[in-house]
Amino acid sequence: MHGDNDPTSQDTSASLPTALHALITFIDQLSQMETNGAIGVSPALLLDISSLVMTFCDLPTMSCLMRTCSTLYEHSSARLLRDEPTLKSQDAVMSFCLFMNAGNGARYPFLRKLWLDLESKLVPKHVGRHLQCLFNQVTALEELTIFGLDELLETYPPLAGAIAALTTLKKIYFYGCRHRAIEDLMPQIRSPLTHISVGFRPEDEPTFLESLSDRELLGYHPVRMLSRFAGTLESVDTDYGASGLTGKIKSRTVYPLVRELWLSDGWPTMRPWIDAFPALRRLSNFTDECNSDILAREPRQKNMDGQLSDGSWAALEECSGSIYGVYVLGLTCPVERMMLSEISADFHVQMLLELLAIARPVHLHLQVNRRLLGGTVEEGIPATFRRHSAQLMLVRKLELQVSVKGEDSVSGPYGVLSEMTHSRTLL
Repeated sequence: MHGDNDPTSQDTSASLPTALHALITFIDQLSQMETNGAIGVSPALLLDISSLVMTFCDLPTMSCLMRTCSTLYEHSSARLLRDEPTLKSQDAVMSFCLFMNAGNGARYPFLRKLWLDLESKLVPKHVGRHLQCLFNQVTALEELTIFGLDELLETYPPLAGAIAALTTLKKIYFYGCRHRAIEDLMPQIRSPLTHISVGFRPEDEPTFLESLSDRELLGYHPVRMLSRFAGTLESVDTDYGASGLTGKIKSRTVYPLVRELWLSDGWPTMRPWIDAFPALRRLSNFTDECNSDILAREPRQKNMDGQLSDGSWAALEECSGSIYGVYVLGLTCPVERMMLSEISADFHVQMLLELLAIARPVHLHLQVNRRLLGGTVEEGIPATFRRHSAQLMLVRKLELQVSVKGEDSVSGPYGVLSEMTHSRTLL
């Protein structure tokens, strides 16, 4: 970073503890003088100075400043709450609720983001009541992240109503969603959401979606489930997957403002997304690695056939993800910027060529295994690109991120750099 080599920034950071000590001493002396009636203190100047200093402080330092005088105690809440509070235990919930209530309601307007990821989702009722009280009193909460949402709602159902009643939320990140989250909470949310992340696959129950009936799967698809936010939604992130319902999911709602879609689906059915998000500009799909391209060809061909017959996006600004994840999307439209990861096998290179032939990107970013850069590898990147230069005619910027794993790391950095340099001359 530039500041690391800037002697001025080094001097400033080095003198910061001294400045804080001086400020605390100064405030303490003024407070004593005011108590003794020696002077009349104007807290405005002190607040301006302390606010500037507190921009450099971590949480423990700000906590110390709070205890110096009533002025800083009353006005430090905004600084303490400027970063996203993260609550990972029941004790953390109780402590945070006590902190918020200590200001007689004055601190709630400063809470803009909240992250809730309890170690045990089966919370006692008194913890659930404190969370409910917290949500009932916040007045400016814009981003809310909750892990294990369904278990939390099952333990204390009134939380669903408290969260749904919020009207200031713009972004929600809900993970571990099942019946309660989808049926009891999502349809009741009153906030005009612009971003929604919905995760159906908690680590302890990876087969939840597979356990649903076809009717339930259709109802849980985000293009149907999120229809109440069609007028405000701008981006969607989900791990929804229902490969068995290809062609059955019809989108009756159009989301005119959605520009970004982030998927984690090994067998995506693209037709509902294309119909629902006509203005999409950025698309991503990350999936687990696949040992063969054979499994990827069937879902890719189905998506391609559907787009060729019923239409696709006119163009995308960006498409990113794992090589397998992007390949199965079966895109038939041009893509200006393509960013692909997990290119590690010979058959991945062939998949890459198929993508480039259709997408015709101008900016290409590839994360490749070092082995595929070897000039002697017949199916490697350099040799393949030389043979199929037509697919690269429009590429103006090529970025290679080299992955060195396992036995590839034995030769050390010099071997990697030497091979990269040789590959560059071959491209």
